[in-house]
Amino acid sequence: MDFSKFYKIPIVDSHVHVWSIENADELPKLMNKVGYRYVNIVCTISINQVNFNPEAIYLKVNYPDLFYAFGGLDYTYKLKEIKEYGLSLVEQVERLMNIGFDGIKMVAPSFLFK
Repeated sequence: MDFSKFYKIPIVDSHVHVWSIENADELPKLMNKVGYRYVNIVCTISINQVNFNPEAIYLKVNYPDLFYAFGGLDYTYKLKEIKEYGLSLVEQVERLMNIGFDGIKMVAPSFLFK
């Protein structure tokens, strides 16, 4: 089968995590090498930081023709000692959309709900 007719179809990677702002500018170079036209950055939480929203919005702002960004929610508002200071999930979604995120990463680690 001849696959050459598919070579010009833009490739979209819809699930990429960015873990470091220091290396964020390497991603467009990598995209060029592998032939990706667009990438959707999805933000998760980690033990070391609440989420990776700053890295994702950095890429979206600095490379608007290459990236979409799905912001991560801060689930720590469920923890008793932080509850009075946290935003509800609805408030967080509204804030992320106002900032310029294209969508929301909707997965939370199970350890937060035990």
